[in-house]
Amino acid sequence: MNASTNASTNASIDIEGVVGRVLAQLRQQAAGKDSESPTSQTAPGTHVISGGVCSLDDIAAINASTNCVEVSARTVVTPAARDELRQRGIALTRVDAGTTAGAEVTQAKFLPGSRAVHLQRDGSVPDQLLAAVKKQAISRGVRLCNQSSLAVILSSRPAITAHQHTGSDRCVVAINRLDDIPRFLSDLSPNTFVLDTAHLHLVALAGAIAAIARPNSGASRVNPKITVAGGLS
Repeated sequence: MNASTNASTNASIDIEGVVGRVLAQLRQQAAGKDSESPTSQTAPGTHVISGGVCSLDDIAAINASTNCVEVSARTVVTPAARDELRQRGIALTRVDAGTTAGAEVTQAKFLPGSRAVHLQRDGSVPDQLLAAVKKQAISRGVRLCNQSSLAVILSSRPAITAHQHTGSDRCVVAINRLDDIPRFLSDLSPNTFVLDTAHLHLVALAGAIAAIARPNSGASRVNPKITVAGGLS
């Protein structure tokens, strides 16, 4: 029993070592090619990732204004990085050496002119509901980004959560009716929305997030405050 366990452990260690060496070689090869290739001007909103591997950490470090990531034709993009790109609505473009344009691999389909949303939950909402809402929001073209200043919080106790998140730079509103969203966007210019999961079902939550993500050019700036909609207490 011990011999088989040790053999399995050694095999696992060997596999990890091989993967590490391969990734290191890819990074070195890509670094050499990048230093030889001429630099090109990138379009606004485009983030260039050099190196042989594009990982989740690389995508997580990108700011919320990015709408396209550019990598070389030989760059390995990890599955986790692809999922993060898809979740945030960021297009992935591959560029061949010596060219200034490449074939788009992942086409982001998000709401034109929309704002990125930092979607989160409080302790009253399970992870499963958050994951389901994220999936529905992405299907509606919402860009999700943890670095966005526009926050949407799922909560079954919205008044308490809104109170906890108020601050000198936070205008917080609690929502349990979709009809209140356009009015609040127009009158208050809030940057934090608390959605009542006890009154809004899954589809309504996704619709609310899509409405919040749309630009609101006519909003006026106000002092930080909490506004509770729908008679919440």
